[in-house]
Amino acid sequence: MKNIGILLIVTVLLGTSCTDYLTEDNRSTITTDEYYSTEAGYEALVNACYSTLRELYSDMNFDNDNQKNYTSMQGLSMLGTDLFCSGHLADQNDILDGYYLLTPDHSAVELLFTNCYKSIQLHNVALSWANKTVQTEKIPARVAEVRFIRADVYYILLEFYGGVSIIEEAFDMPVESFPRDSEEDVYAFIIKELTEIRNALPETPEQVGRVS
Repeated sequence: MKNIGILLIVTVLLGTSCTDYLTEDNRSTITTDEYYSTEAGYEALVNACYSTLRELYSDMNFDNDNQKNYTSMQGLSMLGTDLFCSGHLADQNDILDGYYLLTPDHSAVELLFTNCYKSIQLHNVALSWANKTVQTEKIPARVAEVRFIRADVYYILLEFYGGVSIIEEAFDMPVESFPRDSEEDVYAFIIKELTEIRNALPETPEQVGRVS
């Protein structure tokens, strides 16, 4: 009798379709295409562009020890000068205080370069969505803000590395290399961006911290 019961259960299970509970019904998240096409989504994307400045202007160490800021932009630009003091707790600052190990393959040099281009990629994504998102009266100013911050990032790259690659397109696939533009071309690009957006920005920003 027990065997017959087990057989009946197996038969019922085999005869039951599993389609219903295997069909995906994602109720917790939305895609970027859905989100960025909304007003709130595009605002969040522009705000994310602002947030990339934290990685450039603040301490890049993960231990939150402000003494060890040699990997920040301030560390790279001011250590070894009369503008910046070497903290005794910052044992790794010795590497850059005298610039005797400041080479292109140093991790701090690489990190700043990487963070700049991560920022540029996000700005390019925001600009690529400017015409695809819902159009509001804020869009021209938001586009100008994004172009300004991207130009600022290019200025940082220019000051540290000279001529770098000018990238204006957003990529969703890996790209292994880009041609390097001249220092003059990067300067011209920055000036062009700032000139074109000047009239699209308000004299007084609606929120503290926004580009004006």
